[in-house]
Amino acid sequence: MFHFNKPYIMLHSYLNFYKKTSWLLTLIIVLSGTSIKAQVLLNEGFEGTTFVPTGWSSGNALVSGTGTGSSTYFTRITTPTAGAGCTGTSTGAAQIRYGITTGTLDSYLATPSLVIPAGGASTSLTFCETEQYTGSFGSVFSVRVSTSPITTSNVGSATVVYTRNENNGTTYTSRTVDLTSYAGQTIYLAFVNRNLDGDTWRLDNINVTAILPPDINVLGTDNSSIATGTTTTSVTNGTNYGTFSVASGTAIERIFTIQNTGSINLTLGTITSSNSNFTITQQATSPVIPAGSTTFRIRFAPGTFGTFNSTISIPNNDPNENPYTFAITGTATSPEINIVGLGNNISNNKFLTTTTDGTFLGVVTGSATSLSSTFTIQNAGNESLTISSVSMRRGSSSAFSVANVPTSIAAAGSADFTISYDVSKGAQMDTVAIASNDGDESVYRFTVSAGGVVASLDNNLADGNLLITPNPSSKNFNIKIGGAKYTSVHAVVYDMAGRAVKTQNNAQFSGSMDIDLGNLEKGTYILMLETGGEKVARKLIKQ
Repeated sequence: MFHFNKPYIMLHSYLNFYKKTSWLLTLIIVLSGTSIKAQVLLNEGFEGTTFVPTGWSSGNALVSGTGTGSSTYFTRITTPTAGAGCTGTSTGAAQIRYGITTGTLDSYLATPSLVIPAGGASTSLTFCETEQYTGSFGSVFSVRVSTSPITTSNVGSATVVYTRNENNGTTYTSRTVDLTSYAGQTIYLAFVNRNLDGDTWRLDNINVTAILPPDINVLGTDNSSIATGTTTTSVTNGTNYGTFSVASGTAIERIFTIQNTGSINLTLGTITSSNSNFTITQQATSPVIPAGSTTFRIRFAPGTFGTFNSTISIPNNDPNENPYTFAITGTATSPEINIVGLGNNISNNKFLTTTTDGTFLGVVTGSATSLSSTFTIQNAGNESLTISSVSMRRGSSSAFSVANVPTSIAAAGSADFTISYDVSKGAQMDTVAIASNDGDESVYRFTVSAGGVVASLDNNLADGNLLITPNPSSKNFNIKIGGAKYTSVHAVVYDMAGRAVKTQNNAQFSGSMDIDLGNLEKGTYILMLETGGEKVARKLIKQ
């Protein structure tokens, strides 16, 4: 048989010597630098000595007149002639000779059944044809399609998809017929020579191929397919991430595979996750060649506990599955610390002390030498809370001491600890620091005080000096803080009843700011400053 010049069909030459009917063959066609995978539905070069080939049929249908000639059936010849678009060498071809002289005859050669792929495939018939003689004898050559097997009774009603009259050509010419409109159907092709003692028609290299569109398929971690639109998840294929410990901080990352099972390049867009707790840490590469694959990664590392769900969306040029989506899920466990005093919640970084939550331990009366408050550490999370330490910021010099510190609190559990105050130290304030394995509150702080109005506080911030002048003042208090990291200040002034009476923000702090208390009554106030990630309290005397 003959070979097309373009595209180049990469088949081993030995296939030329075997029958190529009724079976599916995958091959790669390289056309203009683009990888294309074709599905061959029919490939017949009449190289076998048996004619008609297996599954084919041949016959004559009388159109008008009577009788048929003795040579009016298709036969195999062994001297085909090369021609434009059909170069090469072969040992066989099919031909139908003239023969009828008393009427018009449809002599046909019919193929086996052909299942034309659906889903956007482009299917075409190619064949080489020529005539034996240069004269004009009135023959009409055609290719017809039927959804039923071709017989003498229906060949005349089959749909004509290609036809031509004699053109006096005696060299083979390549022809192409588009069969895409028959997608999803089973069809039969008939090569028909309608003649009245006409010319001889020769055929060779009959091929039907389908170029399938890109076809995306996603594989899970176990290499099983995850159907698009899937809303159920599985530990087996990696779409269920199982349990992640926020306290450990070790992310769970899964690798998924995208395959292109189609015939042309699969183009991918940016893969997205509908839930920010699942992040795409590695995008897939694009395009994906036919029979090729690429991978992408999804990481699960939430900062809080709970169950999280996400939909992964993969934009692509598959005509039937764009976008390709599937569900993933994961559960995060984490301890969640909360502090309660006298039945009331104490917020993290709380600085104002009150008797209602025990953070103000009171004033000593009579002969008592100490005061104490009991606080409860609650674990509102779903993982064990580990307490590393409970300490006072001033350490051994503090007027406050800690006792009965728990080391571990089960999920949904609680435990108490006690803070005591040494009355000999005078009115004092200090900060409690509770270190734990809570993912977002690893050090939980709040302020405690006792003995009445605080008379003195530390003079320094961690990295800079704090100076308030004048103090006492009848109106303005100037705040100076030394240190490069103190670039913004948030200030709140409280009266001794715990009410916030003034709030002031300085987002571009350059080392100095004024607090104006001119409209407030004379008395003692507490100034709370938040700057450079630190929070401190100072006493202000308004005259």
